[in-house]
Amino acid sequence: MPTAVETIRPASIRLAERFSLGPLALGSSLASLLLVILLGTLTWTGTLGQLISGEVPEWRGQDFRVGVVLCLILAYLPASLLYIVRLAQRSLRELATVLDLQADELEDQIAELECVGRKEYLLAGALGLLSLLVIAFLPEAVVTRDFDLSRLDFLTFSHRVMSAFIGFLSGSGMFVTVRVSRRLAALTAERARTPLLESGRWLPLGKLGLGNAFVSAGMISLLLLLVPDREAGVGMALLLAGLVVGISVLGGLGLVMPLRGVRERIRQAKRREIEACDERITLLRGMWDEPPGSPGESGKLADVIAYRALIDDVSEWPIDLPQLGRFTLVFGLPLASWVAAAFVERLIDIAIG
Repeated sequence: MPTAVETIRPASIRLAERFSLGPLALGSSLASLLLVILLGTLTWTGTLGQLISGEVPEWRGQDFRVGVVLCLILAYLPASLLYIVRLAQRSLRELATVLDLQADELEDQIAELECVGRKEYLLAGALGLLSLLVIAFLPEAVVTRDFDLSRLDFLTFSHRVMSAFIGFLSGSGMFVTVRVSRRLAALTAERARTPLLESGRWLPLGKLGLGNAFVSAGMISLLLLLVPDREAGVGMALLLAGLVVGISVLGGLGLVMPLRGVRERIRQAKRREIEACDERITLLRGMWDEPPGSPGESGKLADVIAYRALIDDVSEWPIDLPQLGRFTLVFGLPLASWVAAAFVERLIDIAIG
């Protein structure tokens, strides 16, 4: 006899609900807490004073800056997961007018968006943890052939610990994002009505796709903060480049993922309407006498042809130009600022000689 899948609510959702926090407040609170812990520990060990006075080598300053960025990333991931789930719930509520769902069914579906299968969630997190640790630290282990954790100082050891948590949160967060996006796509494919001439009703799905892309762009922006310290670790520059490219691809996929279900419905509805118009056109043309039919019949034919053209122009992707413009802006700004900063840095190096 099959058993029900055990579900859980991610810790970030439970934490936000417990303290009535939104995504921004949750991220800010976690970032503040992590930075206080980092700075407090460095103060206790005397390292912070040395960093401020400049009594430490450059690589130590790099380690500190990398630690700060890792704290920011570690706070960003739970906040972004909460943001995506809340955005998906709001999008589903806004789609109520085009979904064949009763009020109680709609509320059940909204509540279900923040619940995930325990095994799948933990497995995704474990895969993310393993992948990041292997990609980030395997080159160092291969090059140095010495990976004794007991010999690492606090900053270096904290990088490993935070990277492990970042890997787990990245994997589990990606799983949740894919799940809620696919869930909305499935609901619109199965239970949606298709008002072809009212495409604005589908814009909440475009907002969710744009939210997925926005989260990816935010992660890219944080990773680009590590560019000035790209020599802090073995293979770090190549790792950053690979992560930026990979996350950019995921952002593009996240944009279209919630739209796939309704796109298929729109395509099917368009095909049915166009086939009906073609049959009507054939019928009206067959009713013509010699010479061609009456003005009334000609007017009907013109109306059907115009309606067919109107239906044929309906976009199968329910996303408008302003949303595409925001997508381009969100993704373009971090990458453009990175390229500009690298160009300016290069010019300064040439000028100084």
